[in-house]
Amino acid sequence: MYQDRLDEALEAVALIHGNDVKKDIVTFVQFQETTDTIGSGKVESSLGMTAVSKTAPNRKRLMLSLSVAVFTMFSGGDLRHRISTQAKLMMAVVQATASFRSTLVLCSMVQV
Repeated sequence: MYQDRLDEALEAVALIHGNDVKKDIVTFVQFQETTDTIGSGKVESSLGMTAVSKTAPNRKRLMLSLSVAVFTMFSGGDLRHRISTQAKLMMAVVQATASFRSTLVLCSMVQV
C-alpha cells in the first residue's frame, strides 16, 4: 500500500483476514483502515518542521519546550543520577571496610 500497489495489498489482506475472499466485509474494513492509516502517515511525514513554525502559538510551544529542556540540562537535571551513583560507590566501600574489619576481629579471636 505504501508504494501504491493496492491490488496486491487487497489480495494479502483477503488472504490473511477474509479467508481469501476479496469481497468479504472483514477484508474491506481491514483494507480501508490500513489504507487510511498509511495515508495519514504520508501526510504527516510530508509536513515536517515548517508546519511547527508556521503559526505563532506553535512557535511559542516549541520555544517553551526547548527552554525547559535547556534549563533542566543546565540546572543539574542529572545531578540526582550523579549523587545516587556516588552514594552506591560509597556504600560499597563502607561494606567492604566493615567486612574487612569483621574478618580481622574473627581472625584475632581465633588466634587467642
